[in-house]
Amino acid sequence: GYQILTFAGAPRIEPDGRQREAYEVRPLALADVVSIDERVRATGREIDHRFWLSDANCAGRLVLARGGRVAGYYYVQHKGVVGPAAWEVEEDAESLLVAAFREAAERGGGQVRMALPGINHTAIRFALGAGLRLVAYTHLLTNAPFGRMECYVPSGPSLF
Repeated sequence: GYQILTFAGAPRIEPDGRQREAYEVRPLALADVVSIDERVRATGREIDHRFWLSDANCAGRLVLARGGRVAGYYYVQHKGVVGPAAWEVEEDAESLLVAAFREAAERGGGQVRMALPGINHTAIRFALGAGLRLVAYTHLLTNAPFGRMECYVPSGPSLF
Protein backbone atom coordinates (compact mmCIF):
# COMPACT_ATOMS: atom_id res chain seq x y z
CA GLY A 1 0.00 0.00 0.00
CA TYR A 2 1.03 3.56 0.68
CA GLN A 3 1.74 5.95 3.46
CA ILE A 4 -1.03 8.48 3.94
CA LEU A 5 0.57 11.81 4.82
CA THR A 6 -1.57 14.60 6.26
CA PHE A 7 -0.48 18.18 5.65
CA ALA A 8 -1.98 21.29 7.25
CA GLY A 9 -1.37 25.00 7.59
CA ALA A 10 -1.93 28.40 6.04
CA PRO A 11 -0.98 28.06 2.37
CA ARG A 12 1.15 30.51 0.42
CA ILE A 13 -0.07 30.36 -3.18
CA GLU A 14 0.61 32.78 -5.99
CA PRO A 15 -0.01 31.21 -9.41
CA ASP A 16 1.21 32.99 -12.51
CA GLY A 17 -1.25 34.60 -14.92
CA ARG A 18 -1.01 31.74 -17.44
CA GLN A 19 -2.51 29.31 -14.92
CA ARG A 20 -5.44 31.62 -14.18
CA GLU A 21 -6.18 32.07 -17.89
CA ALA A 22 -5.78 28.44 -18.89
CA TYR A 23 -8.10 26.83 -16.31
CA GLU A 24 -11.72 27.38 -15.40
CA VAL A 25 -13.51 26.13 -12.26
CA ARG A 26 -17.18 25.18 -12.46
CA PRO A 27 -19.68 23.40 -10.24
CA LEU A 28 -19.10 19.67 -10.43
CA ALA A 29 -21.02 17.47 -12.89
CA LEU A 30 -21.57 13.94 -11.62
CA ALA A 31 -21.06 12.26 -15.02
CA ASP A 32 -17.63 13.88 -15.46
CA VAL A 33 -16.27 12.89 -12.06
CA VAL A 34 -17.51 9.30 -12.28
CA SER A 35 -15.62 8.81 -15.54
CA ILE A 36 -12.46 10.39 -14.06
CA ASP A 37 -12.68 8.09 -11.04
CA GLU A 38 -13.11 5.06 -13.28
CA ARG A 39 -9.72 5.87 -14.82
CA VAL A 40 -7.92 7.17 -11.71
CA ARG A 41 -9.50 5.13 -8.90
CA ALA A 42 -10.51 2.06 -10.97
CA THR A 43 -14.15 2.50 -9.88
CA GLY A 44 -16.75 5.17 -10.63
CA ARG A 45 -17.87 5.76 -7.02
CA GLU A 46 -21.18 7.36 -8.00
CA ILE A 47 -22.71 6.74 -4.56
CA ASP A 48 -19.74 8.44 -2.86
CA HIS A 49 -20.06 11.50 -5.11
CA ARG A 50 -23.80 11.68 -4.43
CA PHE A 51 -22.99 11.64 -0.70
CA TRP A 52 -20.47 14.51 -0.97
CA LEU A 53 -22.76 16.54 -3.23
CA SER A 54 -25.62 16.19 -0.73
CA ASP A 55 -23.49 17.64 2.11
CA ALA A 56 -24.10 21.38 2.55
CA ASN A 57 -20.60 21.72 4.08
CA CYS A 58 -18.92 20.24 1.00
CA ALA A 59 -18.42 21.94 -2.38
CA GLY A 60 -17.51 19.97 -5.51
CA ARG A 61 -15.74 21.64 -8.41
CA LEU A 62 -14.90 20.56 -11.94
CA VAL A 63 -11.69 22.02 -13.38
CA LEU A 64 -11.57 22.63 -17.13
CA ALA A 65 -8.42 23.30 -19.14
CA ARG A 66 -8.22 25.49 -22.22
CA GLY A 67 -10.68 24.37 -24.87
CA GLY A 68 -13.08 22.86 -22.32
CA ARG A 69 -11.08 19.66 -21.69
CA VAL A 70 -11.90 18.23 -18.26
CA ALA A 71 -8.70 18.50 -16.21
CA GLY A 72 -10.04 17.00 -12.98
CA TYR A 73 -12.16 17.68 -9.96
CA TYR A 74 -11.85 18.57 -6.31
CA TYR A 75 -14.03 18.85 -3.25
CA VAL A 76 -13.53 21.29 -0.41
CA GLN A 77 -15.08 20.27 2.88
CA HIS A 78 -15.67 22.16 6.12
CA LYS A 79 -12.71 23.60 8.00
CA GLY A 80 -10.55 23.82 4.86
CA VAL A 81 -10.24 20.12 4.08
CA VAL A 82 -9.33 19.33 0.45
CA GLY A 83 -10.42 15.98 -0.94
CA PRO A 84 -11.24 13.97 -2.73
CA ALA A 85 -9.55 15.34 -5.83
CA ALA A 86 -8.33 13.71 -9.02
CA TRP A 87 -6.66 14.60 -12.30
CA GLU A 88 -5.44 12.51 -15.21
CA VAL A 89 -2.58 14.59 -16.63
CA GLU A 90 0.23 15.73 -14.33
CA GLU A 91 0.42 19.17 -15.96
CA ASP A 92 -3.12 19.85 -14.65
CA ALA A 93 -2.31 19.05 -11.02
CA GLU A 94 -0.84 22.37 -9.94
CA SER A 95 -3.66 24.54 -11.30
CA LEU A 96 -6.24 22.20 -9.81
CA LEU A 97 -4.49 22.30 -6.42
CA VAL A 98 -4.15 26.11 -6.55
CA ALA A 99 -7.91 26.43 -7.05
CA ALA A 100 -8.65 23.87 -4.34
CA PHE A 101 -6.29 25.49 -1.81
CA ARG A 102 -7.72 28.96 -2.43
CA GLU A 103 -11.28 27.80 -1.86
CA ALA A 104 -10.30 25.63 1.10
CA ALA A 105 -8.45 28.53 2.76
CA GLU A 106 -11.55 30.72 2.35
CA ARG A 107 -13.75 28.05 3.95
CA GLY A 108 -11.18 27.16 6.61
CA GLY A 109 -10.35 30.60 7.98
CA GLY A 110 -7.02 30.65 6.15
CA GLN A 111 -6.13 27.04 7.00
CA VAL A 112 -5.97 24.03 4.66
CA ARG A 113 -5.75 20.33 5.46
CA MET A 114 -5.11 17.51 2.99
CA ALA A 115 -4.26 13.80 3.22
CA LEU A 116 -2.08 12.37 0.43
CA PRO A 117 -0.97 8.91 -0.64
CA GLY A 118 2.82 8.73 -0.39
CA ILE A 119 3.02 7.93 -4.11
CA ASN A 120 1.46 11.31 -5.06
CA HIS A 121 4.77 13.16 -5.28
CA THR A 122 3.27 16.05 -7.28
CA ALA A 123 0.76 16.95 -4.56
CA ILE A 124 3.30 16.39 -1.78
CA ARG A 125 5.73 18.82 -3.45
CA PHE A 126 2.88 21.29 -3.95
CA ALA A 127 1.77 21.09 -0.30
CA LEU A 128 5.32 21.59 0.98
CA GLY A 129 5.94 24.41 -1.52
CA ALA A 130 2.75 26.12 -0.29
CA GLY A 131 4.13 26.05 3.26
CA LEU A 132 1.99 23.27 4.72
CA ARG A 133 3.48 21.03 7.43
CA LEU A 134 3.34 17.28 7.78
CA VAL A 135 1.11 16.85 10.85
CA ALA A 136 0.13 13.16 10.81
CA TYR A 137 0.62 9.92 8.96
CA THR A 138 -0.98 6.53 8.66
CA HIS A 139 -0.93 3.68 6.14
CA LEU A 140 -3.25 2.33 3.49
CA LEU A 141 -2.88 -1.41 3.34
CA THR A 142 -4.11 -3.28 0.28
CA ASN A 143 -3.63 -6.75 -1.11
CA ALA A 144 -3.04 -5.43 -4.66
CA PRO A 145 -2.33 -2.10 -6.33
CA PHE A 146 -5.34 -0.27 -7.77
CA GLY A 147 -5.90 2.84 -9.81
CA ARG A 148 -3.45 5.70 -10.21
CA MET A 149 -2.93 7.03 -6.69
CA GLU A 150 -0.25 9.41 -7.98
CA CYS A 151 -3.16 11.47 -9.40
CA TYR A 152 -5.47 11.28 -6.40
CA VAL A 153 -6.18 13.08 -3.11
CA PRO A 154 -8.45 11.07 -0.79
CA SER A 155 -11.31 12.55 1.19
CA GLY A 156 -10.00 11.01 4.37
CA PRO A 157 -10.20 7.61 6.00
CA SER A 158 -13.95 7.06 5.84
CA LEU A 159 -14.51 7.03 2.06
CA PHE A 160 -10.91 7.39 0.91
